[in-house]
Amino acid sequence: MSQKSFGFQVDGEMLTIPARFLKTPSVQYGKSYEARISDASWNLANVKSFFKTAKLEKLPIIVYTPKEKPAWNAQTANEFGGLLKKQLINHGLQITSKDAIAITPCSTLSDVCKMLSAACGNNWPVVVVLIPGKNVYHYDQIKTMAEVQVGINTVVCTYEKAKMLSLQYASNIAMKVNVKLGGINHQVHDRDFKDLSFPRANLMVLGADVIHPPSTPSMLGCPSVAAVVGSIDQSFATYLPSVRAQRSRQEVGAFLNIA
Repeated sequence: MSQKSFGFQVDGEMLTIPARFLKTPSVQYGKSYEARISDASWNLANVKSFFKTAKLEKLPIIVYTPKEKPAWNAQTANEFGGLLKKQLINHGLQITSKDAIAITPCSTLSDVCKMLSAACGNNWPVVVVLIPGKNVYHYDQIKTMAEVQVGINTVVCTYEKAKMLSLQYASNIAMKVNVKLGGINHQVHDRDFKDLSFPRANLMVLGADVIHPPSTPSMLGCPSVAAVVGSIDQSFATYLPSVRAQRSRQEVGAFLNIA
């Protein structure tokens, strides 16, 4: 049987669908500075100030050095702390004390928890924690202790990147610190909203994802986790989350009822 027998013919060309390229939005920082965007990325080197900066009295840095790992070099830790303080100031954060950076080594997770509790008791809103490497267990334990048990914000970094003493990396940490202190790092320029039929105050930015357990026999039947976040401010810098467990390996479904 041929195609003509059924009264149709298959075109040899792919289907062409009308589309358009959206203009790259302008990313605005403080002091009217606009970042130069290339391939959806940009460098913070020339950013003199975040859009809205926070005040910072104390920023504890906990260096987690478990006994089975090589000890962290104290001199490098001090150099990293100095570099981070420099970038915080360069990006406009208001450091209100001369000894704002306080570095403390801890050899056990129990000691880390005690230091987090002490920082919370002193009303220090955020702590930087350095861990040996990309260790999921260490990261999970520290985040759970800090943000679930103790009630304090953390920025978790690795030795490998911190010891490179990179200005760009220090700036990335400064961005996270500023946001966790209530600041706004950048926002889309007002002129990019002129073509919309509604004001930016009526716009919400949503982000959603699903993560699945590893495909190993021991994880058989473990649920997947779906999460969605939505912006609650006009700068799209503050988001509220919602998280749900769902059937294992299911990609779509929980978002329908995750509001």
